[in-house]
Amino acid sequence: NFKRSLVSPEELIELPLFLRESDSGTRASVEMALKSSGINPAELKIAGVLGSNTAIKEAIKRGAGFGLVSKYSVSEEVAYGRLKAVKIKGLE
Repeated sequence: NFKRSLVSPEELIELPLFLRESDSGTRASVEMALKSSGINPAELKIAGVLGSNTAIKEAIKRGAGFGLVSKYSVSEEVAYGRLKAVKIKGLE
């Protein structure tokens, strides 16, 4: 269970991450935001590429890693304590 609510860009690239497929709008938005904060998406430790936010959320719930998804797609799970939102320092 990850206790922290903030990670640095340097820490982010060491975490096992689940992302959407390369042609998804979510993935494009995530990569653009990462680049704008100085994080090279090619440096990410990608644990898996999944076809939906639901699949990413399920992988995270099982403890397989972390996910980069819209805060809106996890708002219900965060509100009920099923997932934890972790912010990335320097990333809005």
